[in-house]
Amino acid sequence: MERILRSIIIMVILLSASTARADQYFTSMAEKEGFNYTYISPYMLKAMSGQITTFNILDTDKLEEVEIISTLYNGTDADFWRTIRGIITKFNLKTLSTVKHYNNRTDMLGNINSNKEVTHLMTITQNGGNNVTVTLMTGKIPLDSISFD
Repeated sequence: MERILRSIIIMVILLSASTARADQYFTSMAEKEGFNYTYISPYMLKAMSGQITTFNILDTDKLEEVEIISTLYNGTDADFWRTIRGIITKFNLKTLSTVKHYNNRTDMLGNINSNKEVTHLMTITQNGGNNVTVTLMTGKIPLDSISFD
Protein backbone atom coordinates (compact mmCIF):
# COMPACT_ATOMS: atom_id res chain seq x y z
CA MET A 1 0.00 0.00 0.00
CA GLU A 2 2.79 2.39 0.88
CA ARG A 3 4.50 1.62 -2.43
CA ILE A 4 1.30 2.39 -4.36
CA LEU A 5 0.87 5.66 -2.49
CA ARG A 6 4.48 6.63 -3.21
CA SER A 7 3.97 5.80 -6.91
CA ILE A 8 0.84 7.95 -7.07
CA ILE A 9 2.63 10.89 -5.45
CA ILE A 10 5.52 10.61 -7.91
CA MET A 11 3.11 10.44 -10.86
CA VAL A 12 1.24 13.56 -9.64
CA ILE A 13 4.52 15.47 -9.25
CA LEU A 14 5.70 14.45 -12.72
CA LEU A 15 2.36 15.28 -14.30
CA SER A 16 2.17 18.72 -12.70
CA ALA A 17 5.76 19.46 -13.76
CA SER A 18 5.07 18.48 -17.37
CA THR A 19 1.92 20.60 -17.62
CA ALA A 20 3.29 23.63 -15.79
CA ARG A 21 3.10 26.79 -17.86
CA ALA A 22 6.16 28.89 -18.35
CA ASP A 23 6.16 32.46 -17.11
CA GLN A 24 3.88 34.72 -19.06
CA TYR A 25 4.94 38.30 -18.62
CA PHE A 26 2.16 40.29 -20.27
CA THR A 27 -0.97 38.56 -18.94
CA SER A 28 -1.68 41.30 -16.40
CA MET A 29 -1.54 43.94 -19.15
CA ALA A 30 -4.01 41.93 -21.23
CA GLU A 31 -6.70 42.69 -18.69
CA LYS A 32 -6.32 46.43 -19.14
CA GLU A 33 -8.56 48.17 -21.64
CA GLY A 34 -6.87 48.92 -24.93
CA PHE A 35 -4.36 46.05 -24.88
CA ASN A 36 -4.41 42.90 -27.01
CA TYR A 37 -2.50 39.82 -25.86
CA THR A 38 -1.42 36.66 -27.69
CA TYR A 39 0.40 33.69 -26.18
CA ILE A 40 1.71 30.77 -28.22
CA SER A 41 2.55 27.85 -25.95
CA PRO A 42 5.42 25.38 -26.23
CA TYR A 43 2.79 22.73 -27.01
CA MET A 44 1.45 24.69 -29.98
CA LEU A 45 4.92 25.52 -31.27
CA LYS A 46 5.81 21.83 -31.08
CA ALA A 47 2.66 20.99 -33.05
CA MET A 48 3.76 23.53 -35.67
CA SER A 49 7.22 21.92 -35.79
CA GLY A 50 9.02 22.42 -39.07
CA GLN A 51 6.75 25.21 -40.23
CA ILE A 52 8.05 28.65 -41.03
CA THR A 53 6.42 31.45 -39.06
CA THR A 54 6.05 35.14 -39.74
CA PHE A 55 8.39 35.83 -36.82
CA ASN A 56 11.22 36.99 -39.08
CA ILE A 57 11.07 33.70 -41.02
CA LEU A 58 12.00 31.60 -37.99
CA ASP A 59 11.54 27.86 -37.92
CA THR A 60 9.22 26.95 -35.04
CA ASP A 61 11.65 24.19 -34.02
CA LYS A 62 13.86 26.94 -32.61
CA LEU A 63 11.10 28.60 -30.57
CA GLU A 64 9.88 27.54 -27.15
CA GLU A 65 7.37 30.27 -26.44
CA VAL A 66 5.99 33.49 -27.96
CA GLU A 67 4.12 36.36 -26.30
CA ILE A 68 2.75 39.42 -28.05
CA ILE A 69 1.17 42.47 -26.44
CA SER A 70 -0.07 45.44 -28.44
CA THR A 71 -1.99 48.63 -27.99
CA LEU A 72 -3.21 51.24 -30.43
CA TYR A 73 -3.56 54.07 -27.94
CA ASN A 74 -2.04 53.15 -24.53
CA GLY A 75 1.63 53.07 -25.51
CA THR A 76 2.55 55.56 -22.80
CA ASP A 77 1.07 53.43 -19.97
CA ALA A 78 3.58 53.38 -17.07
CA ASP A 79 2.79 49.77 -16.05
CA PHE A 80 3.32 48.64 -19.62
CA TRP A 81 6.83 50.12 -19.77
CA ARG A 82 7.62 48.94 -16.22
CA THR A 83 6.78 45.38 -17.33
CA ILE A 84 8.98 45.72 -20.42
CA ARG A 85 11.91 47.11 -18.40
CA GLY A 86 11.49 44.25 -15.91
CA ILE A 87 11.81 41.65 -18.67
CA ILE A 88 14.83 43.43 -20.15
CA THR A 89 16.51 43.40 -16.73
CA LYS A 90 15.52 39.82 -15.86
CA PHE A 91 17.02 38.35 -19.03
CA ASN A 92 19.85 40.89 -19.37
CA LEU A 93 18.65 41.83 -22.86
CA LYS A 94 20.97 44.02 -24.93
CA THR A 95 20.14 46.10 -27.97
CA LEU A 96 20.75 44.13 -31.16
CA SER A 97 19.38 46.74 -33.56
CA THR A 98 17.32 49.91 -33.77
CA VAL A 99 15.53 51.15 -36.88
CA LYS A 100 13.98 54.64 -36.93
CA HIS A 101 11.87 56.29 -39.61
CA TYR A 102 9.98 59.50 -38.79
CA ASN A 103 7.71 58.65 -35.81
CA ASN A 104 8.24 54.90 -36.25
CA ARG A 105 10.83 52.93 -34.36
CA THR A 106 11.70 49.24 -33.98
CA ASP A 107 14.10 48.03 -31.31
CA MET A 108 15.34 44.46 -31.23
CA LEU A 109 16.84 43.26 -27.96
CA GLY A 110 18.25 39.87 -27.11
CA ASN A 111 20.45 37.66 -25.03
CA ILE A 112 23.04 35.71 -27.04
CA ASN A 113 24.57 32.52 -25.63
CA SER A 114 28.04 31.10 -26.38
CA ASN A 115 26.64 29.09 -29.33
CA LYS A 116 25.54 32.35 -31.00
CA GLU A 117 21.90 31.54 -30.32
CA VAL A 118 19.47 34.15 -29.09
CA THR A 119 17.73 32.71 -26.02
CA HIS A 120 15.35 35.64 -25.49
CA LEU A 121 14.38 37.96 -28.32
CA MET A 122 12.23 41.04 -27.80
CA THR A 123 11.06 43.38 -30.53
CA ILE A 124 9.42 46.68 -29.64
CA THR A 125 7.68 48.45 -32.51
CA GLN A 126 6.39 51.97 -31.95
CA ASN A 127 4.29 53.83 -34.52
CA GLY A 128 4.05 57.25 -32.96
CA GLY A 129 3.83 57.47 -29.19
CA ASN A 130 0.75 55.38 -28.45
CA ASN A 131 0.71 52.53 -30.98
CA VAL A 132 3.13 49.91 -29.59
CA THR A 133 3.63 46.18 -30.20
CA VAL A 134 6.01 44.04 -28.17
CA THR A 135 6.93 40.47 -29.12
CA LEU A 136 8.91 38.27 -26.73
CA MET A 137 10.26 34.98 -28.06
CA THR A 138 12.21 32.38 -26.12
CA GLY A 139 14.16 29.48 -27.52
CA LYS A 140 17.51 28.82 -29.13
CA ILE A 141 17.26 30.99 -32.18
CA PRO A 142 20.37 31.01 -34.43
CA LEU A 143 21.63 34.56 -34.74
CA ASP A 144 21.99 34.22 -38.51
CA SER A 145 18.28 33.44 -38.86
CA ILE A 146 17.23 36.87 -37.61
CA SER A 147 16.65 39.78 -39.97
CA PHE A 148 17.78 43.09 -38.49
CA ASP A 149 16.10 45.42 -40.96
